[in-house]
Amino acid sequence: MNGTLKTWTSQYRNTADTNDHVFEKFTTLTDTIDFLKEHKDFVEANDWGMGFRAFPYLWLLILADCNRRFGVVSAMEIGVFKGQTISLWGLIARQRGFEIDISAISPFSGNQPNQRCVRSFKKRFSRQYKARKEAGSLYYDDDYYQQTREIFEKFAGSFDAVHVYKGLSTSSVIYKAVAAKTFEIIYIDGDHSFDAVKSDISWYAPLVRPRGYLVMDDAGFSLPTKKFEDTHFYKGYESVARACEAIAGMGFSNVLNVGHNRIYRRD
Repeated sequence: MNGTLKTWTSQYRNTADTNDHVFEKFTTLTDTIDFLKEHKDFVEANDWGMGFRAFPYLWLLILADCNRRFGVVSAMEIGVFKGQTISLWGLIARQRGFEIDISAISPFSGNQPNQRCVRSFKKRFSRQYKARKEAGSLYYDDDYYQQTREIFEKFAGSFDAVHVYKGLSTSSVIYKAVAAKTFEIIYIDGDHSFDAVKSDISWYAPLVRPRGYLVMDDAGFSLPTKKFEDTHFYKGYESVARACEAIAGMGFSNVLNVGHNRIYRRD
């Protein structure tokens, strides 16, 4: 590996030039590690999820750091979609020879009608539907549970070992099912509307153990930037970035940003 997470965070400064450099370097480093490249190539070739090529290397560093300090790594993703991230976590643990305990909160189903006429009607007359569309929180109906199982078992082993909580993260029933647990890593990538992200942060960030990590997807909207045409990566949504403003007051420090993923470490 090219350095450790500690190396990167100790040198990190939240500037436009630094953020571009980190993003470009991590993108290159992903392709230097065969199993990371193979996984990302599969995701991109088969439309199995979104996210930049820089992210697999980021996850390698975060997981390795947690394994070094905590041993068994307990990690939870909120908003699984087709299972790109949790299958990558499992793959990294398998390749690096450590134990990981994965939890996954997701509805595993779409919330957008497949019929164009219905979508047009909702976009015109439903304020909630329009807000979700603007926040990138609409997905066509599909069997995302089966797709998640498929990619997980292709790369990471038995999907039955994953703790699956099928439902919305904003449901009190789902929250109560995990509220007694603690995690070294929580990745929030669910509904990107302001109220949903605010709820996810309020409920789930306290479940991160001290010195563990909270990673926020699509949260780079307010990062220092060059002119739009010169920025090297997509920065995410204003609604997510605004909700993230509460994180510092919860005892977290923003230690690194890679593309639109913001990494917070609990003090």
